[in-house]
Amino acid sequence: MELENKVKYLKQSVLILLFSFFTFFNSKLIFGQENYKLLIPGEEFKNQNQMNNEIRNFSKSGISYFEWRKRKCYRQAFVNFQRSKLCTHDPHMCAQDFAVEEMSFFQQYKKWLLEISKLCADGYLITESDSEFIKKPLQSEFDRFVEFIKSNKEKTDYSKPPLEETLPKKKIKETKNAQKNQGAHGAISLPENNLSELKKEKEIEQEQLRLNKKMKIIEFEKKILTYNKKIRALRIEFDEMILDIEKKVLDTEKKINLLLEELNEKN
Repeated sequence: MELENKVKYLKQSVLILLFSFFTFFNSKLIFGQENYKLLIPGEEFKNQNQMNNEIRNFSKSGISYFEWRKRKCYRQAFVNFQRSKLCTHDPHMCAQDFAVEEMSFFQQYKKWLLEISKLCADGYLITESDSEFIKKPLQSEFDRFVEFIKSNKEKTDYSKPPLEETLPKKKIKETKNAQKNQGAHGAISLPENNLSELKKEKEIEQEQLRLNKKMKIIEFEKKILTYNKKIRALRIEFDEMILDIEKKVLDTEKKINLLLEELNEKN
């Protein structure tokens, strides 16, 4: 009996420790101590609601911060490199996720996208303009690209939190409030560093909008491919039906001819 009580006590202690750990982990995320690790280079939370949703989804995912960023980086790389020279086949096909994911002759291209995703998740900002560095779909060219990124891009340090706030909307609102306090005509100009921050935030928002539109285009292209596939299937089915009917017509004509021959023989 005493042994059972000890086992029960140990189980309760373990549960309490686990609960404390997860509570601490989630509180660090919720209160912003770790949420920056969810962001890929160049990304910022649009608002508090988006940040909370991402924290919630990450907590449910069961993966590491790095893997979470890598997934987001892959989606970004998929859009940024679909029309680059890295695409080993028709760029239109490189824009189709089912082709890249399922077709064997896209394996090398997918491998390169995954490598780019790792590079991005490590902390390097990789944009669509960077894809222009690649001139041919060759491993040697890709290796040069990786070296170019590592040599010319500043790496985000995920081991410590950033100095700046990760909610750009909040900063913009604060800046606008400051402008209002300066008078009706904004007599006092904003400091240069604030202007540069606003410009950077605007550029990020515009880039996000552009990527969203590209993703919509990809979705529409996927629908067109699906419709064309259905059309081809219907045509094949229709052709088979016609062939079947034509065969029946020929068989019927043969039967008629046989009967006519029998009639002629009797006469």
